[in-house]
Amino acid sequence: PTAVLTSTTSLDFAELNPAVIGPLRQLHRRRPAERQPRGLSTDGGANWFQGTEPGGVNSGGTVAASADGSRFVWAPGDAGLQVVYSVGFGNSWSQSSGIPANALIESDRVNPNTFYGFSAGRFYVSTNGGQSFTATAATGLPTSGVKYKAVPGAEGDIWLAGEGGLWRSTNSGASFTKLSGVSN
Repeated sequence: PTAVLTSTTSLDFAELNPAVIGPLRQLHRRRPAERQPRGLSTDGGANWFQGTEPGGVNSGGTVAASADGSRFVWAPGDAGLQVVYSVGFGNSWSQSSGIPANALIESDRVNPNTFYGFSAGRFYVSTNGGQSFTATAATGLPTSGVKYKAVPGAEGDIWLAGEGGLWRSTNSGASFTKLSGVSN
């Protein structure tokens, strides 16, 4: 039977080079036990090729592509698996340092060396392409229900939503300002 892509757990594209997409994990409707390794594309999704993934991954997680598509950072969804990064197209992955397992990962949409992470009310930043992260001094952030995104075309501009409101940072997460009038 032909394999059919029915879902993916996370996907990102390179803001400055949008033809680069990935990586994604393919789950097949007709052969659900056959999870395929990460798929990547360099032609806007017309064609896909397989990368590798670290051992023990069963639950996807979140992935972020650098602004230029030269590297990826991935936080596997399996409990306790560490955040990893790949230079190039997912042929090998190395463990990131300074960030908790299962953090939510995003990339700056302008600076290809900057990635962001969030876990349990703490915001993290990497300025070396995901090799290492440092917790910022930002305080007062929510601890649950968090989603955040970096703004295209504006380096260091991040919007974060979570339980209790909406926050904005214009300094790569060093500090956040809670927007008044937004509660949930």
